[in-house]
Amino acid sequence: MITRSYRAATLIALIVFSGWLALKLAVPPGYASPIWPPAGIALAAMLLWGRQYWPAIWLGSFILNSWIVSAPDVQVTATATLSAMGIAAGSTLQALVASWLVQKWISAAVPRLDTPRNILLFLGLAGPLACTIAPSIGVGTLLATGVMPASAALFSWWNWWVGDS
Repeated sequence: MITRSYRAATLIALIVFSGWLALKLAVPPGYASPIWPPAGIALAAMLLWGRQYWPAIWLGSFILNSWIVSAPDVQVTATATLSAMGIAAGSTLQALVASWLVQKWISAAVPRLDTPRNILLFLGLAGPLACTIAPSIGVGTLLATGVMPASAALFSWWNWWVGDS
């Protein structure tokens, strides 16, 4: 039980810290970065430790996104909280789907990327395919809550997808 708690705490910290670092590369309005390590960290945790770590992924993403959608000198609002919850749900679902796809089509265990077939399948399933989930849910949430203007949606979705892929 202690190991699981340490793993969960480490996962949360890695998601928050790597996301914070990646946001230094974000293109305004700052909702997405072209390099997003938390997506890979979440997938690696699922493949190595199992899907039972999804709550840690959600919590790490929620903490990070609560900070992103709230201006530094503005109190946390219901809109910011709902936005962070939606983005965290998208990130978590993406990691769950990516790990499921990899384990279904490559290996039920941690996949061995030792053949061209396995490498291409891994890159396609865990990258471009699964990584449509978080940007779709995230941008949709930001549009629905009014945090993002419609004029920024397409670019933000593309930038988010590239970063997660």
